[in-house]
Amino acid sequence: MLHHLRKRAEKFDDWASKVQTLLKKMDTNCNNNESEETRVPSLKELKALLNDAVVNKYPTNSEIYEHLNTIVTEASKCSRAAKDLLRQQEALRKQQLTAGPQQTLSPVKRTLRSTAGRNANSGLRDNLNIRLTLEEI
Repeated sequence: MLHHLRKRAEKFDDWASKVQTLLKKMDTNCNNNESEETRVPSLKELKALLNDAVVNKYPTNSEIYEHLNTIVTEASKCSRAAKDLLRQQEALRKQQLTAGPQQTLSPVKRTLRSTAGRNANSGLRDNLNIRLTLEEI
């Protein structure tokens, strides 16, 4: 029984050290403006670590689990937003190709699209989670 408990504690410690290493890499990349030497973990890797915690029934009230869960949640939201933007861009391109050169965007639509593009671009530069999702895409 004690041996089983010791093994479980070792597995949790290994998992926690993996998570801490990845979080440190993410912080380092954020502070160094993405140096090419260190790679940001993908969303799939982060989800796999979160899944390991659930499967192995690690404490979900631990600070490291909550931090990882927050990062995965935010990265997933950013991934969905990035995919939606890509879909909208593809639909707009198809619409422009089929419409021909005569039809252009109205000034209101043009303003909305440029504003959305600026907001998305500034968010892409500032948000580490979006960088994670773009890696996945």
